[in-house]
Amino acid sequence: MPVIDELGIPREIEGVSEKQIAYAQNLRNSYIASNEKDLRKVSDNLAEFYANLEEMTRKAIEYGYDANNLPRCLFDERIKSYIVLTSRSASEIIDTLLDD
Repeated sequence: MPVIDELGIPREIEGVSEKQIAYAQNLRNSYIASNEKDLRKVSDNLAEFYANLEEMTRKAIEYGYDANNLPRCLFDERIKSYIVLTSRSASEIIDTLLDD
């Protein structure tokens, strides 16, 4: 997929088995194909996104949410995009993209 190179998405995925790696690659490629436009926006603003993520997390904690159990609705789609754009971990990709 040319978009992988264009956005600097890691080509190599690491995992415990070839089967796990292939599954993560298939999930990731499917997500990329369905969300390319949004991924491009997130990619263009990755530093800003990360700063916003930290701020949203801080505010959620101020409102009494446990840092390890924050409301997923605050982060889901952006977290998915961030993981797809940056992760090399097969298990992290699988967990993120199957957690719907």
